[in-house]
Amino acid sequence: MTESAPPPSFYHNGNKVFVEFNYKNVMVDFKKMGLNLFDIYNDQRVIMQIFGDDETMIQVWFFYIKDYEASYDEAIERLEVKELQTFKEAFWSAVVNFSAPQMRTMLIETKTMLFKYLSDPSKIREELQKKISESSSSELSPELE
Repeated sequence: MTESAPPPSFYHNGNKVFVEFNYKNVMVDFKKMGLNLFDIYNDQRVIMQIFGDDETMIQVWFFYIKDYEASYDEAIERLEVKELQTFKEAFWSAVVNFSAPQMRTMLIETKTMLFKYLSDPSKIREELQKKISESSSSELSPELE
């Protein structure tokens, strides 16, 4: 029997916090926070939400660290950008691990592609212009009367 790798983790106040979840968390807990992981295969905005929507992800982060804090307000008062970024990466790893094995590569490639486009907006323009020219050159000529 092979041992699986330990779940992704991050540190909060010196405590190693493991990022694991189950169907109940996905279907109920995260959905209440506005994060619908079941849409991740159909909507790339979910990936962007994980890495770009700090408000939602801080709520998800608190879901994991609430046992180490007196209150949400105190926790977010001390939250540093580096910890949130580390959490987001650990959470992303957990999302990939939770996904069906045949979908993992697609998720990783989609994230890479999105970040590539975000780092260079001209690539988005180039892609759009290419698509527009392809669609206009493939238009059917009007029928003869």
